[in-house]
Amino acid sequence: MKSFSVQTQKKLDVLDITDSVEKQVTTDAKLLHVFCPHTTCAVVVNEFESRLAEDFVSLAKEWYGKKWKHDASDGNAAAHLLSSQLGSGATLIVQNGKIQLGTWQRILLLELDGPRQRDVWVQEIR
Repeated sequence: MKSFSVQTQKKLDVLDITDSVEKQVTTDAKLLHVFCPHTTCAVVVNEFESRLAEDFVSLAKEWYGKKWKHDASDGNAAAHLLSSQLGSGATLIVQNGKIQLGTWQRILLLELDGPRQRDVWVQEIR
């Protein structure tokens, strides 16, 4: 397993981590699993476009506007719930050392309770 860290800048943030993930890939990998070992962020494959990033943030803000029981302990229930819905990882196909993504697809880390330093784990499957 390989890993790297990213520093998020806002409470709700969208980071394109594709280039950092690609640096971890070797030519003999067939699949790649990208995983974020934190309960208040998510990893998704989608387009990285500024208005769509704003839409992800707007969606998250809607969840923050509700009253959740877990908020009594630390006020971040929405982050936990969103993370569980969006997912903490993605499995990707690798061919000849290159991650196979669609035309507009990128690997995104969605920060849901930042700013924080986040670890990303990358596991190749050969």
